[in-house]
Amino acid sequence: MRLKSALVIMLSVSVIAYCLSASYFIGNTVFAKNVPLILLVIFNVLFASIIFQLNGTLDLKFSVLALGNFVGLCWNYFFIAFFSDFSSLSFMKTAVGIDIFKVTYIVLFPFLNVLWFVAFWSLSLSVFSKFARDKVVSAS
Repeated sequence: MRLKSALVIMLSVSVIAYCLSASYFIGNTVFAKNVPLILLVIFNVLFASIIFQLNGTLDLKFSVLALGNFVGLCWNYFFIAFFSDFSSLSFMKTAVGIDIFKVTYIVLFPFLNVLWFVAFWSLSLSVFSKFARDKVVSAS
């Protein structure tokens, strides 16, 4: 059982490292440099400080953290792909030369990232509360 747990933790850590490095390369192709990487690091720090205090096995916690990193990477990739496609349209520039989509991206990107932060935290908290509830029921 310990070998399975160790393998799951190592796989989860490698997924987290891959997501962080991929978000670095995704972030270098857009307007605001390295914002996806910074947001994933903030997510990891906040998630780890909250989740690792809850009930549950360590491999489950690392698996949920890796899943959160993957969700964040996909969210950032699709969001950046959407805005980079629209920012290439030359008719969207204003009279003073400001690109509307670049401004929209810079303003909305942090707020839209909070959406997946909160959604994933609430789902993961429900997983760990279910784990704690099953543990209490089996103990009595």
